[in-house]
Amino acid sequence: MTDFSLDLLVETLPSKVTQKNYKYILNKFLEFGKFSSYDNIIETDVKKLDKIIKTYIISLKSTMNPNSIPSYADAIKSFLEANDIDLNWRRIRKLYPRPAKKSGQSAYSTEDIQLMLKHTAKIRNKVFIHFLASTAVRVSALDELKMKDLRDMPHGCKMVTIYEDDIEEYKTFLTPEASNAVETYLKERRDKGETITESSPLFINRDGTRAGYSSVNMIVSRLLKKGKLRTQKRHGRFDQQICHGFRKRFNTILKLNNEVNDNAIEKMLGHRNGLDGTYLQIPDERLFEEFYKGITDLTISDEYRDKVIIEELREQVPESYKDEMRELKNQMKEMSKLISDLTNPNREELIQQEWIDNSRITRD
Repeated sequence: MTDFSLDLLVETLPSKVTQKNYKYILNKFLEFGKFSSYDNIIETDVKKLDKIIKTYIISLKSTMNPNSIPSYADAIKSFLEANDIDLNWRRIRKLYPRPAKKSGQSAYSTEDIQLMLKHTAKIRNKVFIHFLASTAVRVSALDELKMKDLRDMPHGCKMVTIYEDDIEEYKTFLTPEASNAVETYLKERRDKGETITESSPLFINRDGTRAGYSSVNMIVSRLLKKGKLRTQKRHGRFDQQICHGFRKRFNTILKLNNEVNDNAIEKMLGHRNGLDGTYLQIPDERLFEEFYKGITDLTISDEYRDKVIIEELREQVPESYKDEMRELKNQMKEMSKLISDLTNPNREELIQQEWIDNSRITRD
């Protein structure tokens, strides 16, 4: 059973994503304050609790990005308010550090991702990289995904439903390359004896548990280190965030493509951009059309990119021209057969035999 105090907080948070994030933060605070449970937090004397929170915020200054500290404090504040505990948050906020200039905003390049893939032979690691690069999904959503969240689309692509049945639900897609990586990964699991159903997790750890943020973050970090891909900046910050760099790449590639609708891009990123994000409803097939416009640049390997380009060129050929080409091919086959017959060294014997056969048919 979960603590009643935590249940009260969860009831105030309609989003599963926020619930997960707040639980993660509260567990950190629980550990720091040496509390035995969530209920133990609200049972603590208010003055003592106020001091622990202030000490916690001060301790975060030396270990955390200054821009992240307010969100940690907000989670604790929401938990306490849900349980009717009021502290002087105006004074607590004075302990917040001065916001830092944002860093880690750069996107991974296609060459960066190629290098990540080069440094791993494991199918499971490769599928994570392809999935993040193609869908731009937040890593925190991975452990929610099930097999039923996948749907086949044209051209060897797949659609992925993120946060199904939640207020945050949205759709994004897999390139043919990423789709193939997923199928290869699932085949490996089946070959090992796993029975995969619609309710099975899309990604699992080695022990069979759902794979989520921690697993993927660790894998990507290791590949970045092997490929020497992250350049450290001042104050210990990097050019790219470990997993957010995939979202930045997706956004950058599609936004630079003038043919792709900006609202569709925001939808595929799970953003709610003003009234358009709330009221504009784009059918799945129409959303996929926008995704497909950028599929060439989203593709990682040169081999798959060539396949996509060839497929696009085929689709651009008019149907009337395709009919003419088919007719020309048939004529060429007939001409080839005629030439073969004329150059056959046994041509006279074949003609004579054909004449004999026709004579027999006539007599009969």
